[in-house]
Amino acid sequence: MKKLGVLILLVGLLLVTNGCGKEEEGTEVTEEVTVEEVDSSEVTIECAGDTATASADSVNIQTSLIEITEAGTYRLSGDFSGQLRVNAMNTDIVTLILDNITITGTTSSAIYGMQAEEVIIELAAGSENMLSDPAAYTELDAEGEPDGCLYVQDDLTIKGEGALTVNGSYNDGVVSKDDLVIEGGVLKITATNHALKGRDSVAISDGEFTLVAGGEGIKSNNDTDAEKGVIELTGGTYQIEATGKGILAQTSLVVFGGEYTIQTTDDGLHTNGNLTVNGGNFTIASGDDGLHADGDVVVAEGEINITQSYEGIEGTTIAINGGTLNITADDDGFNAASPSSETTDGTPGTMRGPAEDPMGAADEACSLIISSGNVTVNAGGDGLDSNGSLTLAGGNVTVYGPANDGNGTIDADGTYSITGGNLIAMGSSGMHQNPSSVSGVLGFTIYFNSTCSAGSTITLQNQIGEEVVTAQTLKDIQALTITNAGLVAGETYTLYVDGTERGSWILSEEFKSYTDSGEETSGGMGGMPGGGMNPGGMGGPGW
Repeated sequence: MKKLGVLILLVGLLLVTNGCGKEEEGTEVTEEVTVEEVDSSEVTIECAGDTATASADSVNIQTSLIEITEAGTYRLSGDFSGQLRVNAMNTDIVTLILDNITITGTTSSAIYGMQAEEVIIELAAGSENMLSDPAAYTELDAEGEPDGCLYVQDDLTIKGEGALTVNGSYNDGVVSKDDLVIEGGVLKITATNHALKGRDSVAISDGEFTLVAGGEGIKSNNDTDAEKGVIELTGGTYQIEATGKGILAQTSLVVFGGEYTIQTTDDGLHTNGNLTVNGGNFTIASGDDGLHADGDVVVAEGEINITQSYEGIEGTTIAINGGTLNITADDDGFNAASPSSETTDGTPGTMRGPAEDPMGAADEACSLIISSGNVTVNAGGDGLDSNGSLTLAGGNVTVYGPANDGNGTIDADGTYSITGGNLIAMGSSGMHQNPSSVSGVLGFTIYFNSTCSAGSTITLQNQIGEEVVTAQTLKDIQALTITNAGLVAGETYTLYVDGTERGSWILSEEFKSYTDSGEETSGGMGGMPGGGMNPGGMGGPGW
């Protein structure tokens, strides 16, 4: 809308005659009135079959082709068989309002942004729109483009309060070769390859997304510029089902909010750089890693539920500074390890493991730090694994480790320090590792003379019968480590399993190991990571 300011000068001479016939001088009055002027520059395009009608000369219409050649706003409705093409100046911004439009591509993309500074897709409120392309394209340039149902060579923004369904039968669903921005709308995208792709970046602040992809759900893959290939998600609701990775960023992936349900054959969230979670709620079932970064993983806030994975969270360094994390993994729950190889095509570098380092020498580049939050891990391999240092500085951490002796509930190749927080770590005894240093909190390890069966309730009571810790085993265990802020040196503590006493001792200021008969013992070596079967669901402790 344009606002036209109209200044109306009202000059009135008010002659008032009083009882004596005297006249008063006139008064000058001014008033500013604002009048709305309707913007009539919007171009209407009505589609029917393989042709259309338009209200402006900036739209060229041929059989099965609508070509827009100038900047402006264009409202589309009807059904069209062919391609809508934007071929404007590279400084032009073209806005396409999809208002109950169905476009079925017959030889190529349904919408092709060939040239413009930016193409904006606005979904009219309450509208239902659909784009489809053929399984084979007959119109491709020398670089094999376009290769997506909605394909834009430049920046692409999608917004509005309507709905858009995209059926990408040839390759990708929605593509921007520069920056892809999504600010709203209800998007249902099915793609043979990637559902949403912004080569330089993807930024999503709102919207509802149902993404079914033969490749990645959301992808940014510019590997030639260190500041590109980034994904930033600040909101939205996502249902992602992908044969590849759920969300893949070449350089960095940052999440500030949103609701995510992700089911993938490969990693749930992946970046070849750094991954930061500052908020959001995640439910992830992954055939590989739940969260993976070749660089650093930082979780500050949010809720992360990894219901299935090979390894839960993997990165060179992992820092948990807050949030709630529930992780189920066939192998390691957390794995801090350096990539043994680097790639440039968006595929992950493998992480260094025992095959590359059979002696378990510490990698100073790797670290796992948990300083806050609520963390529960159920692992078939190592529960918490670091090829370098491992530090528990705060939070509530429960680890259900392996039932086999080839793995450890906690495995650190470097120093393993506890400086705060509450820990319950239970699993097999063969590779059970005790901390190398403990300060600021008290704790101990119990080695059971006989196996403590799966499904048992473990209770630790102080000398006046108060419960300090309670937890339930998910599998057979032979070793249990507890650190807790409520423990007091010099007091007597008793451990019960299903109500039966399994040990009693006076707690020392030093971290010590005991048998369940109350005798002090040595033990607690680091182990090598290995495979294992996924034991299943989770149970939480009582702190």
